[in-house]
Amino acid sequence: MAPPNAAPEDAAALKVALRDELAALRDEGARGLGGVAHARRVAAVYDRALGALWSRVTSRKTRGRVSLLAVGGYGRGTLGVGSDVDLVLLHDGRDPRAAHALAESLLYPLWDASVAVGHAVHSADDFVALAREDLRTG
Repeated sequence: MAPPNAAPEDAAALKVALRDELAALRDEGARGLGGVAHARRVAAVYDRALGALWSRVTSRKTRGRVSLLAVGGYGRGTLGVGSDVDLVLLHDGRDPRAAHALAESLLYPLWDASVAVGHAVHSADDFVALAREDLRTG
């Protein structure tokens, strides 16, 4: 079943846009663009794509109650062309089911666009508790 707010054409357009932008970056990398500069440009491609998708799948009801966090290499703003995009959806704890539904609305178009996504959904309190046990959580 398709998640709400995630029309099939979104995934198709996302896949084409990412394919084209990442192909251009591969060409730049082959011409000698430095590694860190290249990785920052790749992260910026995903920033634009995820920002547009996030705007589409969130609503007035969820804004301010759920945040999207980039973690790992993506969170550091450096990503390889074939790297996983690691995300955490952090919610206020009031409606975990809505947060998970929102996560699906975000993730399905990414998966359909062949993006490798590592993801988790946590309340802020749970995330802080996890981070106290293992700093690698975030």
